[in-house]
Amino acid sequence: MSIDTAAHDRLDASQVLTRARLLATGPERERLDRLAGRLADQRLRVLVAGEAKRGKSTLVNALLQRQLLPTGVTPLTSVATTVTAAGPRENEHATVVFHDGHRQDIALGDLPRFVTEAGNPGNVAEVADVVVRIHEVLLTEYAVDLVDTPGTGSVYTHNTTDADAALATLDAAILVLTADPPISAAERQLLQRISTTSVHTFVLLNKSDRLDGDELTEAVAFTEQVCSQTVGAPMDVLACSARAGRADPGFARFHESLQGYLVTHGVTDLRRALAGHLRRTLVAMLDDARIRQRSFQLARTGSRDRARQLRARLAGIASHREVIRDGCSGSILRLRRELDTAAQEVGPALASSCRQQLAAGWARLDTVPVDQLEAAARWVMASIITTAVEDWRARATQRLEEGLQDLIEQTRQAVSAQLELARAAVRQTLDLNLTLESASSTLAVDPGFRYDYTRPVGWQAPLHSSWSHLRSAAYRRQKIRADLLAEVPAMADRQLGRARSDLQRRLVEAGQELGIALDAELHDTIDRLLAVMDEVLQDSPSSTETDDLAAELAVRVRGIEQLLDQAT
Repeated sequence: MSIDTAAHDRLDASQVLTRARLLATGPERERLDRLAGRLADQRLRVLVAGEAKRGKSTLVNALLQRQLLPTGVTPLTSVATTVTAAGPRENEHATVVFHDGHRQDIALGDLPRFVTEAGNPGNVAEVADVVVRIHEVLLTEYAVDLVDTPGTGSVYTHNTTDADAALATLDAAILVLTADPPISAAERQLLQRISTTSVHTFVLLNKSDRLDGDELTEAVAFTEQVCSQTVGAPMDVLACSARAGRADPGFARFHESLQGYLVTHGVTDLRRALAGHLRRTLVAMLDDARIRQRSFQLARTGSRDRARQLRARLAGIASHREVIRDGCSGSILRLRRELDTAAQEVGPALASSCRQQLAAGWARLDTVPVDQLEAAARWVMASIITTAVEDWRARATQRLEEGLQDLIEQTRQAVSAQLELARAAVRQTLDLNLTLESASSTLAVDPGFRYDYTRPVGWQAPLHSSWSHLRSAAYRRQKIRADLLAEVPAMADRQLGRARSDLQRRLVEAGQELGIALDAELHDTIDRLLAVMDEVLQDSPSSTETDDLAAELAVRVRGIEQLLDQAT
């Protein structure tokens, strides 16, 4: 999936970077300096992203054909790690960059001490970034850097935070999903975020060796459908087993596809990606400059109290998100209780109906040989129970969808009402307009869901002992019938429980997706404005200082506007 940035190819990035740096403040200047360094290096930055335990580090190791990055069965990677090409005469090593700015060169064998949760729990070492320099054909010949990121959605909050920070730096991306479990609501949100900045995105369905042929085909088709709906354009999904490496045909195809992409589009996509990063930085600079400019205009006209009042009103609106979030959580909990109640109420009647259907249809099994009867009858029992549970599941899904859509609309209205208050307040003081996009969430069908008719642990086949063969065929038929009819209630309850658990999980995912949309909406509007106003209002400059600041901001605004004009 590529974004349309053809117009950016006409941007003289080097000149714009030089001029933009003169107009930038501290944090903005740091971002521009990093872009200038990347422009000089001419290396495409490919981010390997995904939730925890999807096999991202294993994938990077497979691409490099060496066990470079630590892997494990628990969430392991705790710090974003960039793997780049070492110089021709440079020894392989890693450089650890700490939050206080100092750097430390380490041996590759010491990586686990800094980049893993076990070696650096909670990132107590305050590591900001790690750069690994090695001699590898893929990195050297194709001018690409691979960035292994901590898993989003990890049990460790700081992992998700570090992964989010790394997302802002990507040029292209490899989104690593797994065939089991299928793509989640959080992963759809992650793909949506990636697609807004990535010039090209590969989607991999890793650990494909866990599914058989038909299951894998179904999982790939489902994932392609969900991904395409998420980004609004067709997306291809490649299934592979990164652990098997190039011995796996799927991974070999991905490796070939990646190399082909780098040869054909690597240079042009790097230019497009850097132009996109530069333009987004300029837009952020312009927004901040305009907010500061209008805030200082209030100070110049003796209306600083109005700015403080606006700040207080916005803070009140921002704090209301907890009320909205609590309302969402309460509604999700209510929908889950209703689901549990519905399953409990239908359970006995469903089991009784299935038992009656099996008993009524038993005569159709009279022609089945007695040594095949139990297997045939068990298949009939499973079909009857599956049909009944699927009917209930469809009805329950419809009720949950209706309840969820009501919740989405209520949340949208609540957020809209709060932002409308903000719009009115901002218009009165800063003459800014805020926007709102509707949240959306659905209970996507899970292709990995299966009913389970395996027998309980310790179960023994009816007539297990050798003397059973001496019994008459009629007796054996009667015994099989009685045993299976007795088993129906427990088996039906078991499948109903699996269906209910699946719906519970997907309901929780939908609630999480709604919460993410809520936070993103308010963060992009209220929180950012609050942060800028806090900075503006923290000092009380004299009138002369205020005039100087206003003049400086006016120059900044005009300068950034001119730079943006060059980018279009």
